[in-house]
Amino acid sequence: MSRRYHMAARADAAAETRRRIVETAMAVQAEQGAAASWEAIARGAGVSTATVYRHFRSLDELVPACMERIWTREQLDPTPREARRIFDGLESRGDRFERLIRASCHCYAKAPGWLAVARAERDGHPALQEAIARQQGAVRRLVDAALDGAPAGTQLKRTLRALVDVPFWQSLVDTGMPSGAATDVVVRLVRAELSSGGIA
Repeated sequence: MSRRYHMAARADAAAETRRRIVETAMAVQAEQGAAASWEAIARGAGVSTATVYRHFRSLDELVPACMERIWTREQLDPTPREARRIFDGLESRGDRFERLIRASCHCYAKAPGWLAVARAERDGHPALQEAIARQQGAVRRLVDAALDGAPAGTQLKRTLRALVDVPFWQSLVDTGMPSGAATDVVVRLVRAELSSGGIA
């Protein structure tokens, strides 16, 4: 077999190991907190601690990888232009928000425990603080893009951001509501807010 084949196979194996470490880290941190040991992550991923360190030297490197696992780059930190492209082909603001909500809640459902830990422990970890700040910034840009220039007041914008963001959806799931049903509730509430503001 060619040297190129072996190099590609090695790269694929490394990528799979990295993916497994990230997914395990998210599960372990959801149970033990963001300061969970690399040893616990290594045990869960079925690799050595040295392998974990080879991929991630610190929480500062691991946290962005966890966030990327949940969101694509555009959803995680979109430019205004990227945010507008998400709503291409949709004229109704209600439909634009529904697309945003369903895509966002799908991401939230990938790792609700890890996201809850990231929110709760961000003040003690700069990497978590930065990651959550980026995610909240993305919510602001996406809400603005979904509004598409509608004359929404400050209070309405804040309400929409709160409804679209992780904590509100999570609060519904925490009551025992299935994630899909929680998403439907968010969609209905946002549509009602848009309607009451006269910008549906």
